Amino acid sequence: MSSLQQYGIVERQFAEADLLNLPNPNRFSSGRGNSRYRVRLEIGRDRQTDEPVYKSIYGKSTADVRQKTFSFIQNEIAAQAERNRIGGKLNYTIEQWLRTEKFSRVRQSTYDRLECTYLNQIRPYIEGMELREVTKNDCRLILQSNLEKGYSASTIKKASQFLKEFFRFQTAEDPTLRNPMANLKFFTEEFIREQQSAVREARDRAKEKKEKGQRLSPEEKALVNSRLQMKDQEEIHVLTPEEVLRIRDVMENGYVLRWESKKGNPIETAPQKLKQAEYFLFLLNTGLRAGEARALKYSDVDFETRRMIISRNRTTTRKRDAKGNAVGGMAYVEGKPKTKSSARVLYLSLAALEMLKHLKAQEPEGYDGYIANADGKPLNDANFRRRFDSLLSHAEVQHCGLHALRHTFASYYYEYTNGNRKLVADYLGHSISNLTERVYVTTSDRFMEQSIRDFVI
Repeated sequence: MSSLQQYGIVERQFAEADLLNLPNPNRFSSGRGNSRYRVRLEIGRDRQTDEPVYKSIYGKSTADVRQKTFSFIQNEIAAQAERNRIGGKLNYTIEQWLRTEKFSRVRQSTYDRLECTYLNQIRPYIEGMELREVTKNDCRLILQSNLEKGYSASTIKKASQFLKEFFRFQTAEDPTLRNPMANLKFFTEEFIREQQSAVREARDRAKEKKEKGQRLSPEEKALVNSRLQMKDQEEIHVLTPEEVLRIRDVMENGYVLRWESKKGNPIETAPQKLKQAEYFLFLLNTGLRAGEARALKYSDVDFETRRMIISRNRTTTRKRDAKGNAVGGMAYVEGKPKTKSSARVLYLSLAALEMLKHLKAQEPEGYDGYIANADGKPLNDANFRRRFDSLLSHAEVQHCGLHALRHTFASYYYEYTNGNRKLVADYLGHSISNLTERVYVTTSDRFMEQSIRDFVI
């Protein structure tokens, strides 16, 4: 990718004829009685305005300018030949498309996901492929390879959407190019579950053979050594009532550390409190996303009316330079909520409001910054998850991600509202697909306030 392409310039294609028909230099005064010579070359057109873009070449004599112009055109012809040579490679074209068409037009977190999809689900299977030689069967094999590795339906769907968008753009730019993703039906979730079930069974058989000391084929070794968990697609972690009780007990009564001295005498500490553990019970009773929770401030909550405004989201992205290349390290970005449905006003249950009051009581007097972080900044991602891991560990609850709190809230609130999908979707900030419920069922603020008031997990 040239610098002109980076700044949105469609380059002119120089030819050998340009070397034989060099423009004549123009003479002009450079001041103090000195004369110089200049040639203006049209090197391309602006993508936005379609106006010509020029490059000026200067010299002390006509011969000097003509020699510089000759060298410039010669170098451009060589550069074009090199771009044509490698530009036909599928991986090069995709990377160029990501940087020029996506980097400056989507959220940083979205770009990170696109790049991750390309690096893990697509690039390993397109080595040596030419853009114009890609067939529908090639695209099908890419998705099939991801399926056989045990990736989830959503991951394979992202890979499919990535390829569809890329080839749609390429065919719009070059009508002579065929779109291999056109009319390629995405694997159904039922088909994916069946295939992954077969993969899990094959892996279990391979592990059994290994335990018996039998020889494994290369495919079986790959299955045994796979880092992918290949969980059942329907498996969603929801905390049980007993686990919630243990979490509450650690929050209210603290935890005790026990060990033995060198002489074998049992030693234990006095009960110790976890810092701001109420925060996670607050999340458990609101179903907030982790990004929404990190960006939440006390000023977003009206303690009198129990109303809370969700208007921001905080994400972690990779640090990049102006061209989109990762430069190492992570950056924290605060912006709009994840979707249009995510921006919402919620009524808090009495239990959730009580947790917030406990948290606010631990803050300095007059503090009105981010919740659960008294230094006025959003809670660091690492600290956020470290605190949650510590809470689970002391409560002797199986390790799970923060999203399990959202799953638990949704599951319990669904039962509490007698299966009112619309109400649950509104509270979580989801849009629901059922047309009848979306169009004909409305949720009044009064109904939401009454339904959540006495809800507690």
